[in-house]
Amino acid sequence: MTGGGSEIAGRLAFDGALLEAIQAAVVVTDLDGVITAANGRAEYFYGRTREQLIGHDSTMLRAGPLPGEVAVEIGAAVLAGRSWEGEFTVRDADGNPFAIHLVDTPAFDAEG
Repeated sequence: MTGGGSEIAGRLAFDGALLEAIQAAVVVTDLDGVITAANGRAEYFYGRTREQLIGHDSTMLRAGPLPGEVAVEIGAAVLAGRSWEGEFTVRDADGNPFAIHLVDTPAFDAEG
């Protein structure tokens, strides 16, 4: 990434404001599936604070094992730079499962 520290700080502040403005639960992960950010809607839906989400593996949100064919489909779409969209079952902090409509979208920096 190019640019000075103030440019990066400004971008992060904008991204945080944008995340909060989105009227859907947003959970951001790194390439390893570790949660790096979450908005207030995600806190509400999952019944966990950001502190309980950030730094943890996103698989903690799943209600059960992910079928192999779905994992392959999601991985192929994201690696190709496309979004994957479908129904998914997750669980809240108490372990209660609930269905969501998931959109898994890759985001790339200047280096790809």
